[in-house]
Parts: sequence; structure tokens; C-alpha cells
Amino acid sequence: MDGIIERKPMAVRAPQSELGEGPVWDERSARLLWVDIIHARIHCLHPESGEVETVAAPEWISTLIPSSQGRWIAAAYHSLFLWEPANGNFEEILRMEHFPEHVRFNDGKAGPDGGIWAGTMDMNGARADGGLYRIDPSLGWEEKLSGLVCSNGLDWSLDGSEMYGIDSAYRQVNAYAFDPLSGTLGERRTAVELATEFEGVPDGMCIDLEGMLWVAQWGGSRVARWNPADGSLLSAVRLPAPLSSSCAFGGRSCDALYMTSACEGMNGAQRSAYPLSGSLFRLDTDHLGIRGRQPFRFDLQ
Repeated sequence: MDGIIERKPMAVRAPQSELGEGPVWDERSARLLWVDIIHARIHCLHPESGEVETVAAPEWISTLIPSSQGRWIAAAYHSLFLWEPANGNFEEILRMEHFPEHVRFNDGKAGPDGGIWAGTMDMNGARADGGLYRIDPSLGWEEKLSGLVCSNGLDWSLDGSEMYGIDSAYRQVNAYAFDPLSGTLGERRTAVELATEFEGVPDGMCIDLEGMLWVAQWGGSRVARWNPADGSLLSAVRLPAPLSSSCAFGGRSCDALYMTSACEGMNGAQRSAYPLSGSLFRLDTDHLGIRGRQPFRFDLQ
């Protein structure tokens, strides 16, 4: 893995999304879930059989967070829903009444502290009206960061001492000192800075078991692997789709990198030039000796 090596993934046979986002592996059912935000759909892939199920959501869903007893927390426009795949029920459990009309939930994950960390974004991509919220198991919430334009990818260092976060309006990944017991944020530093020669902006993100960050570059046709300790670029996955949106490790051994993409806003000529836009892609990483970790769960009280 010395030097900047570009690797090519394969497209997964699955429905293409207008705005594919939020891939997350479910170790309980050995399947990968992701969303098409614009079409309010949840896709579920069983890699071993190739079967894909699609579920209609009650409104836009931007991220899915595993919870207890096979249930999921779904972050929607201004709400959190409890989704039970066994019966297909969606129950609104939290509504953020103070959100302005032009602000919605975006990326989010459960953290090592037991809370949900969910960011918001200005849907016009211009105003710093977004933030980052921590939601506890009893559904109490606190705004941890404010003044964000588009809160996006999140993850935590392997020892839980840092939280990594992206505001897509800026070409960097920030690292915050983090207390995994209390969920307190501390001093901020810049972990990764995208040089001007790289196209696109940082979007979704995940971490591998070597502590390296994988960052999707919206508008850059790739997912790149970075060292957050020194900000160095290690390798990249080149996608045949300009709008790479997010990534997550999956598989029974967490040795496959799944990457979502989008075709939102692309015109007819662009869609013809990049017909795989909106596809789900996979890169097997077992032969590289790289694995991810299982996502944290949120145990709703």
C-alpha cells in the first residue's frame, strides 16, 4: 500500500439511486442497507445470494442506525423514526420542531458513547445553519456543533479518543478530542486537507481496523484512503460515477468496502456518459489485508 495506488471496484447488481447514501452493514442478518434519499427508499442487499429488497419509507431517509431487537433508527427530514423490518412499521419517535424549513438531517451514526450523532445541512448548500446533534437513549438531545453548512461523514478513532467529522462546504476532515464515556467534544484539529488538485468535496466516511479513513469525494469520482495522524493520502478507489457519496465496510468478515453514488442534478448527457451513476459499488479488501469494524448500535430506552 506504499504510494498512491488507484483500485477499481465492481458495480453491484442492485437498483440505481437518484441519491444513494448511508451504507451500513447489519451483522445480524448479514446484509448491507443503504438509502435513496430522493426516492425515499431503503435498499437491502444480501451479498451471499445477491437478493435485493427495497422498502418504501414514509419520507426522505438520509441515514440508518442499527438498534436493538433487529430494529433501526432512521433519520428523516426533521424526525427520527423507529423502523421495524419484521413488520414494516415506521414510528416517529422524535421531531425536531425548531429546525428551519431549509434544514434537514443528513449523515449520522451511533457512537462509542452510546448516543446517536446526527448532522444537519442547509438544503441550498449556502448558509451555515446546520449543526451536529447528540441524541441519547432516552431521546434527549444536545447540539454539539453549530454553524455548519453540510454536516456529513462521521466516525471515531479505534480507541475512541477522537471523533472525525466533515462539513462538505470545506475541503477537510476535522478531528475532535472525544470522551467515549460522556460524549464530550474537546479541541479540534485538521486531520485531512484535500489539496486543490483533487476534484470534488468530502462526503461520507468510514474507518478501517488500521485506523485509516476512507472518504468519498462528491464530484471527484473516487473514495480515498487517508492517514488521519499525518493527513497523507495512501490510496484511492476510482469509481465510474462522478458523485461518489459514502462508504462502509461489510461482509461477514468486514472485508468488502461498499460505496454509494448518485446521479442527482446530472443532465441527460452526463447520465449517458456515466451510466453507472447511482450504483452501489464493492471493492474486496481481504487480499489487501484491510478490514473494517462493525457499526456501533443505539439501544433505545
